[in-house]
Amino acid sequence: MRRSLPPTRAFPRALRAARSLIAGAMAAGLAALVLVATAPQAAANPRYASVTMDVRTGEVLSSENPDKRLYPASLTKMMTLYLVFEAIENKQLRIDQSFVVSARAAAQPATKLGLRRGDMITLRQAIHAAAVRSANDAAVVLAEAVAGNEEAFAERMTAKARALGMTNTAFRNPHGLTAAGQHSSARDMAILGRRIHLDFPQYFPIFSREAVVWGGRRMPATNKLLTGYPGTDGLKTGYTVASGYNLVATAERDGRRVLVAVFGGTSARARDQRVMTLMDQGFAAMKGRTAPAAPAVAAPAVAAAPAARPAAGLAMAPPPRPKPTVAQRPSAVRMAAWQPPAGASVARVAAQNEEWAVQLGGFPTSGEAQNRIHLAEVMGVLRPETEAAPRIVADARTGGGFLYRAQILSLRMASAHEVCHAFMTRGMECAITPPAGWRPPAR
Repeated sequence: MRRSLPPTRAFPRALRAARSLIAGAMAAGLAALVLVATAPQAAANPRYASVTMDVRTGEVLSSENPDKRLYPASLTKMMTLYLVFEAIENKQLRIDQSFVVSARAAAQPATKLGLRRGDMITLRQAIHAAAVRSANDAAVVLAEAVAGNEEAFAERMTAKARALGMTNTAFRNPHGLTAAGQHSSARDMAILGRRIHLDFPQYFPIFSREAVVWGGRRMPATNKLLTGYPGTDGLKTGYTVASGYNLVATAERDGRRVLVAVFGGTSARARDQRVMTLMDQGFAAMKGRTAPAAPAVAAPAVAAAPAARPAAGLAMAPPPRPKPTVAQRPSAVRMAAWQPPAGASVARVAAQNEEWAVQLGGFPTSGEAQNRIHLAEVMGVLRPETEAAPRIVADARTGGGFLYRAQILSLRMASAHEVCHAFMTRGMECAITPPAGWRPPAR
């Protein structure tokens, strides 16, 4: 016969057993929570996919579901703009060419500029609107400008995707609104973003603009990382109900450039936060690598230009104007306090005010010089009254042959300073030539 434990001894043993069971259950629950918190994003969200890429080499630094076919939404406009840039370079289109807005373009749903059938819009304006504001009506204008209609343009988009190695991509429209058969992947959109940066560096600064102005209304860029994550300089957002929140973004730090493509964010804020986390991880992974040498820039310092006046139609919001450093000020051309030389006639002073010029660098080929002039046009830094200023590529014999200079003539003084300021803040060469006989004011 088994002897029972006294009640005073049995109770503590039972209590210890119960505590052990509870502790085990809590440990199991905690482990499950940790697994959920650290699991890949795609496990909890079937629309999620991401790729982090080294732009210089094309190496994929990290990825989740990189080849899953998903709806690209307005990331589609990256391909639309790629084909437009290609058409400009092939002389099929001109950046200042105007187009009549079709009924189909005007009928597109938001996000849009609000174009009406019969309106006129330049290619430059439509490019800015599609890249910065993600305007669907502007995207259709671009498609019709290149191929005549959306259907033919979509075929070109898909063919170009194949040529670029985007094996999981097919397009049905130029704007990214959900359509049967239109799909892409995080890897493919990372490839496209990298190719835009490498193939069209003269147009890439468009994607860094923080706003556009149309009809007197300032429309902020859809890419909030431009102001929310240091070093971000592009590219494109996307959203539809079917796709979730998408984003391809690039950032540069210490000569290293990272591109992140994210599909299927549950909100704009969650998507942006995820992209920033992947950016941090990408830069950390590249930290021990040797960064490519930055090109040397030799150009005179230029005083900050006054804020641009509102322009008719679409204009780029003016770039931030950092205060010149002490080292810059001695060589800067003074403009705010300029006074005409003693004895100068009013007519001569007026003529001088229209005779300023800028040189945007010297290049080994005329094509490269012309591309730099195109960049000034697409950046939107020319004031409205000087949009028609002559652009020339002048050749000059040097010790090593010919040098082709990209020049813009017959500018107002303020416009010349504004153009150079915009270029120099991006690390590019620019020099100002004052009118003949002009003298700076006495200090």
